[in-house]
Amino acid sequence: MQPTARTLRHLVFTAALLGALPAQADDLQTLEAENATLRARIERLERENAELRGVVRTAEPPVPARVAERKTEDGQTIWTTEQARIDTTGGGRAAHYLRLERAPGSPEATLWIRTEFSGGIYRHTDRLELRLDGAEHSLPIASYNATRITTGVGPRPQRRDHEIVSVTLTPPVLAALAQAATMGGRLGRMSFTVPTDALASLRALARKTS
Repeated sequence: MQPTARTLRHLVFTAALLGALPAQADDLQTLEAENATLRARIERLERENAELRGVVRTAEPPVPARVAERKTEDGQTIWTTEQARIDTTGGGRAAHYLRLERAPGSPEATLWIRTEFSGGIYRHTDRLELRLDGAEHSLPIASYNATRITTGVGPRPQRRDHEIVSVTLTPPVLAALAQAATMGGRLGRMSFTVPTDALASLRALARKTS
């Protein structure tokens, strides 16, 4: 029996389909492999994205540093931080303020502590115990000045002196301050801690080169 034209066409189509199956299988495997690679890349990017979002959420905003330049009475230029109030214990009710001064190019700096109505309690203090990141630095008092203020009337008026104490920060101490995350110390019986915003300015001045 001779095959008809229709039967021949069916045989040709079937042969062509069977020949195409291996090629289609290869293409499918390739697509599946590429798809798996793409999914892995997307998952990795999503993990990195989540990590970056976490860093942004937990990062603290930068603390502004305030360093000014001014002229002294004799015309010299100095860098100085703003006067900042410090947190104290053991110094009575007196307000305590701190600032740092440095001449351009100088390897040293001067740390000033000023008090209001402290009554002369630092008159006989000879050292400042400075603490930077827990490390102690014992610094001799470089200068002391008091402004006598008396209040009240009668035979026993009360003294409410304003006092100013200064110490010199040597190059090693200044280098430690430039990297310090915490700062505190003790002056006489008064202990103090420098707030974060004030410490940012002190660090900036300690690092300043021009």
